[in-house]
Amino acid sequence: MSPDLVAPGVGVRGVYPAGNGTMSGTSVSAAVTSGAAALLLEWGVVQGNMKGMNGDMVRILLSSGCKREEGMQYPNVKWGYGRLDLFGTFSIIKETNINYNLT
Repeated sequence: MSPDLVAPGVGVRGVYPAGNGTMSGTSVSAAVTSGAAALLLEWGVVQGNMKGMNGDMVRILLSSGCKREEGMQYPNVKWGYGRLDLFGTFSIIKETNINYNLT
């Protein structure tokens, strides 16, 4: 199934070489997703909360925490498991009491 999830990519505000502004496109959504993955890995590996975390686990956790529209079936070929939601991912981790010390 592709995509796994979708990320914001239209009118994303930020600081760019020319100053504050907005940007759209897959390069922005890829950067947002990479940042979310990096924060999740930092929490898991660097802070020692899930030392055995790897790329597959990051993908599963990010997909599990996605926001989903009511009345839409997931996963689907356009939206995958939904829209990226890092807060939702950490909520799922907390709610399900995942064994953090995977090694």
